[in-house]
Amino acid sequence: MLKTGKVRGAKYQWPSLSLLIVLFILVVVQPGVAIDDASMIANKRLELEQKEAEIKKKEERLLVLERTLENKVREYRKLVKKAEAYLKEIKAIRDEDMLHLIKTYEAMPAEAAAGRIAKLETTLAVKVLRGMKTRSLGKVMAQLDPSRAAKLSKLMVAR
Repeated sequence: MLKTGKVRGAKYQWPSLSLLIVLFILVVVQPGVAIDDASMIANKRLELEQKEAEIKKKEERLLVLERTLENKVREYRKLVKKAEAYLKEIKAIRDEDMLHLIKTYEAMPAEAAAGRIAKLETTLAVKVLRGMKTRSLGKVMAQLDPSRAAKLSKLMVAR
């Protein structure tokens, strides 16, 4: 709102106080706010650049860790393959040893084989008896104590 007045015969209008305050803020205070905004934007940009650099470093570390992990997985798989090969070899040796033991018992007279098998641990006795030929098995079982023969027969069938 403008007030009217006279200066040396000319009519002029005086700005209201609220208009003067607004002009004062725009001219005097606002440039400082604009400088503060520019400074704040520059600070934010700097923060973002720093965060971006941190993220890049973390990504690089993750890539290194990923490569390390992949290498360790490859090594682990190689070790597993070696372990499986060793286990197969051990099983083959055990099977070979078991076959040799079975043939040894088959080569003995039935009475001697039965006496020794009766003293074996039950699981081993069952394995030996399962591997024997039917004719040899029948002769050995006939020489075993009937209760021991019955127990071993049940275990042989049960698997």
